[in-house]
Amino acid sequence: MKGLKKFAIVFLILIGSGLLIYNSKIGTDILLTEERKIEDFNYLYNTIKENYPFLEVNKRLNNVDWLSKKEEYLQKIKNTETDDEFLMVLDDMLSELNNGHTNMITDSKQFKFFREVYTMSKGWQKKVQLPVINNRKALARYNVDKNQKIAVVDEGKNGEIKGVKNASVKDIEEGKIGYIRIPQMISYYNMNMDIELIDEYLDKCKDYEAMVIDIRGNGGGDSGYWMFYLLPKLINKSYTQTTYCFWKDGDLINNFIKKSKLKYENDFGEVKDLNTKPLTNLPPEVKKDFKYYCKNTIKMEPSEESINFKRSIYLLVDKGVYSSSEILASFAKESGFATLIGETTGGDGIGSDPLLGMLPNSGYVFRFSKDMGVTSDGTCNEEFKTKPDYFVENPWVNTFEHDKCIKKVLELEEK
Repeated sequence: MKGLKKFAIVFLILIGSGLLIYNSKIGTDILLTEERKIEDFNYLYNTIKENYPFLEVNKRLNNVDWLSKKEEYLQKIKNTETDDEFLMVLDDMLSELNNGHTNMITDSKQFKFFREVYTMSKGWQKKVQLPVINNRKALARYNVDKNQKIAVVDEGKNGEIKGVKNASVKDIEEGKIGYIRIPQMISYYNMNMDIELIDEYLDKCKDYEAMVIDIRGNGGGDSGYWMFYLLPKLINKSYTQTTYCFWKDGDLINNFIKKSKLKYENDFGEVKDLNTKPLTNLPPEVKKDFKYYCKNTIKMEPSEESINFKRSIYLLVDKGVYSSSEILASFAKESGFATLIGETTGGDGIGSDPLLGMLPNSGYVFRFSKDMGVTSDGTCNEEFKTKPDYFVENPWVNTFEHDKCIKKVLELEEK
């Protein structure tokens, strides 16, 4: 696909937690007294209370009434002695929201990654996210020089983008059933090797009887992987999906809406003015606790380079499918472009990047999901995820011979 290197699409990646080692260079204005820790705690608690969309979902799914635990969290904050202990308590506190997009930024490696990503972005992220992560307190806390540049692409000797090894391809039945394994939705900046591999393979498979796309265990990354490349390269006709996003009335949400100019787009408004009758599965808290909505239509068209595949397409999924891979699963289920095989996915795919925030005293940065994304009938994606068309228990194994999802594909093809 032409011009791929020019795309600057920000991608989400879930990074494991670690501890930020105390930085002796931090200025005295962000050294933490108990009073300052409590102020930061209250800021974080109130930010979640006023902006975070899944508090009621967490109650229903996990029986966690997060807001009611304020005094418990506060006591733990008061018992911390070091900055690292304070950070651990905050991260543990956010972990009880049970959302993979909501956490503290716990080390400088994560911080540098997000800073580079948002420096390279051109949309609302640059206006909303970058000022947070470039705040002088945040830079000092994570021991980052404001002029420091961290490469997030793999460059060759002459500065060209090499890409990374990610996808793999193989025939399930030689000359009949193709298979593409995508373990991560890597960024467009790193896709060169995947594009070269998949382009060559799909050109060979265009007359096959079936195609299998395996995203089991894919925790997300860049939605552009499938929106701007994979599906346009594969499909033979248009497919669409209608979704809605809902937001609360918190300060960080209002700043996001203002800076992203959502108010100037079509199908944006206040929940009180939305006809919710077609949204039969809409969570009850939306009408009570949320202020804004946006209706979105995702439309996928074949590209000029498409192989126009006309036969069966199967998407293999499991509970590890999350974020930008989740929205692919949701799109496949709603639009009908593929048959889903596996287990119910991980959720939280409808919407856009989590918001960043900074604690005013410590400079610690956190992020949280901002959108409640729902399907065309109002089903909350974070709560109900995406259910496969054919359920397979324990759907992931390392070999084709023992892979129950592959066996289900073969069974369906025989029929």
